[in-house]
Formats: sequence, structure tokens, C-alpha cells
Amino acid sequence: LKVIQPEVQHVNQDQTASISCEYDPHGSKFKDVRLYRIPQNAKGELLCQNGLASCKDVNLSSSKFVFTLQNISPEAMRATYQCEITVEYNNMDYFKSGTNTTLFYDKFIQYLIYALPFRNEKEMLCQKGQASCKDVTLTLNSTMSVFTLQNISPETMRATYQCEIIVEHNGVNYTKSGTNTTLIYGEKDCPPLDKSALGRVLIGLLALMFLYSCVITCLYARLTVTVWKNTKACENSTYVIMNRPTHKRQHEDIYQMMQS
Repeated sequence: LKVIQPEVQHVNQDQTASISCEYDPHGSKFKDVRLYRIPQNAKGELLCQNGLASCKDVNLSSSKFVFTLQNISPEAMRATYQCEITVEYNNMDYFKSGTNTTLFYDKFIQYLIYALPFRNEKEMLCQKGQASCKDVTLTLNSTMSVFTLQNISPETMRATYQCEIIVEHNGVNYTKSGTNTTLIYGEKDCPPLDKSALGRVLIGLLALMFLYSCVITCLYARLTVTVWKNTKACENSTYVIMNRPTHKRQHEDIYQMMQS
């Protein structure tokens, strides 16, 4: 029994890849076919099996045994895939595995960006070929990719961001991640201005200026009334010269008092 599957399989622009699984029956009876994903330094994981009601992100064509992978992620790219077939011959079951299949992109570079929240697992924000990237816009040219983040919130400010690039060279995939990027407000930039807060500040300043003008007006009026009263009192007063009595006059007054 021999199982044939491709050693390398291209990933399409729509993030799908098809892995065929063929075998030479040699008079045997087919019983089952399975596809395993084998991550790096980890045990194999069953992705899909013939007769299984549903295979997540995998479609199986029963006529030719073609497994079509969908929504291929960077983790899926780093794994290999192995097909396994079970046949019956002379009332005995035999199973055979094919050579592992490696996925790679066909002559184009894959760009991805991750958000790494504080103390949480990283989350993929945007990927080349993805239909929509929430709050992220990807601009590409020959040597540079630019991810533009939109609607930045306090939570996104506390996270860091990491770009990952996958390239294909001589049929081999190479993955490289950049240094984490932290978002900060620039010297000439400032956080978005809260219009409601600005309105409250302006109202407060106007109220303070009104109170200040009222206090100044009251003090000025009071000072004016006080000055006016003092001036009026001076106009109605009579000035009398007070002379000191002479020494003789004092004795005359005492004599008169004694006679009385």
C-alpha cells in the first residue's frame, strides 16, 4: 500500500490550499481516510476524517480524496499535514501515511500584524488578503507595508504591536517578526479633545469673569459712597477757634464760684 500526497502545496490568494491524498489499492477495499495537522514540536491533530459530520475549516472531496484547507492562519502555515488511509485486504485492516505536506505562499509575501495586550495572548489584527481588517488599513508597495490603526482607544494604547512577514525562497518558507511597537502621543500631538469638557471649561471661565466683575463693581460703588459721605460731612461743619484761657481768668472763675 502506497499513499501519495504532495510534499509542498501552494496557498491561494483567498487563504485556501488543497491537499490531495491518493493510493494504489492493489485489490484492497477502501475503508477510511484522514488528514492530520502536525505542529512544530507537538503531536499530530486530527483535522478531518471521511464520514465525519463536520470538519472545521476543511472540506473533503470523497471522489478524489482532496482536503481543502480554509482560513489558513500563520500557525497553520508553520505546521505540516499528513494524509492517512485505511484499507481492508484479506479481512484485515491496513493503514498507511503519506509524506508530510508543507504549505507555502506562491511567490508573494505575507504581511501580518498582531496586538499584544498587557498580560494576554497576542491577537491578529490584520493579514494580507483578508477581506476586512477591523480598524486597520494595510498599504503595500514593493518593499514596505504600512498598517494604519484607526479609532485608537485607551486599551489599544496600553498594548504593543508586532509585524510578522512570511517569505518563500527556493520552495522554503521563512517567517520573521519585528520588534514590538508601542504607541505614544507625539510632541505635537495630543489626545482627542472632549468637546463637552471644553464647553464646561468655557462656561466656568465665563462664570468666574462675571463674578469678578460683580465684585469689582460692588467694591467701587461702596468706595464711591464712602467718599461722598465724607465730603458731605466736611461741607456742613463749622470751624471754631478754641483759645486757651489765661491764668488770670482761671482765678476769677474760682473766686466767683466761692462767692456763690
